[in-house]
Parts: sequence; structure tokens; C-alpha cells
Amino acid sequence: MNIKNMLNLSMGSKLTGFTAGIIGIFAPIHAMLVVITLFITVDFILGLTVSMRIKKEPFCTQKAYWSVWKLIGAMICILLAYIADIYIFTFLSDHYLANFVASFVCGIEFWSILSYLSVLSDNPIFMLIRKLSKIEVEKKTGIDLSELDAIN
Repeated sequence: MNIKNMLNLSMGSKLTGFTAGIIGIFAPIHAMLVVITLFITVDFILGLTVSMRIKKEPFCTQKAYWSVWKLIGAMICILLAYIADIYIFTFLSDHYLANFVASFVCGIEFWSILSYLSVLSDNPIFMLIRKLSKIEVEKKTGIDLSELDAIN
């Protein structure tokens, strides 16, 4: 292919190539992005169910927008952490910062999911799992998680 033919490529071809390049860069963290999408989606569905069934609140599009922005924000944070892992923390072999950010997001969402499940089912197992999780996290991090209960 000569230079003249390369310059005559359509805009669609250029856009497709650019998109494929961006997707290729972030391919190693694809699974992380899928997992946080799953966690945030389940949290949104359960939160909506609790809101409509237990609290008798009508569907609010503002909550849906918040969940979409929460997902976008979480993805941006993971993408930025991944970029920092690649270009700044080159001495590390794995993507520790991206894994940490994804773990933090999933942990918070898991906490919220347990809270919603305990409200929806009245099953004490979810409260027990939540208490055991809280004890383990507080023991390993030294952080008091009582503020999370006030938020939910």
C-alpha cells in the first residue's frame, strides 16, 4: 500500500482503527471492568427493588443517573490506575494499583449488596456475613467501618 492510498482511507476506517487500538491497550483489564459493571448493576437493581418494594418510593431517574455516573467514575479510576501501572510503576510486574482500585469498588458494592439482601429477605445469614466481613476488614485495616452503616 502506498502513501496515497493510506491518505485516502475513509474516516470510518480511521475511527475503527483508533477504537481497536484503545480497546487493545485496555484488554488486560477487561475482566476487571466487567466485574465492576456486574457489581454496580446488581447493587442498582437491588437498591431499586428495596426502594420500590420496601420504602414504597416510585422509580426515580436521578438514581439511575447516579448509578451510571458511579459506573463511569469507577471505570475511569480503574483505567487511570492501569495507565499509572503501565507507565509510572513499571518496576511492578502486575497491575497492583488497578487491582486495588477494582477491589475497593467491588468491596463497597458488596457491602451495599449485603445490606440490601438483608432488608429484602429478612434472612439473618446476610447480616451475619456482613458482621463477619466488617470484623475482618476492621481487623486487617484498622479502619472503623461504622460510617458505612450511616451512609446506607
